[in-house]
Amino acid sequence: MFQTDLPATCGLWGVGIHFIGCKAQSVINLVYGALTLTTVLAFAIAFPAAMVSVQIGIYAFRQVNDDQFRRTLIILCLAMGLGILAITVLGS
Repeated sequence: MFQTDLPATCGLWGVGIHFIGCKAQSVINLVYGALTLTTVLAFAIAFPAAMVSVQIGIYAFRQVNDDQFRRTLIILCLAMGLGILAITVLGS
């Protein structure tokens, strides 16, 4: 039915199961725990929050002009870079 020594036909996370057709492989991934109840619940919780955040972001960025937008992007990039640098320095 399937062989575990061959590469995945659909390229799903390098599972290493060669199966006939992507749908069949998806069912096997479902059965073997690739999509658990915990994952579905996490998506169900995160999706509405993400949609609300997107709408707030769209509203906020409609209020700024081009200069403010550029400055905001520069400040956000700088903050992310400093955060990565801090994590790297404190982590080692």
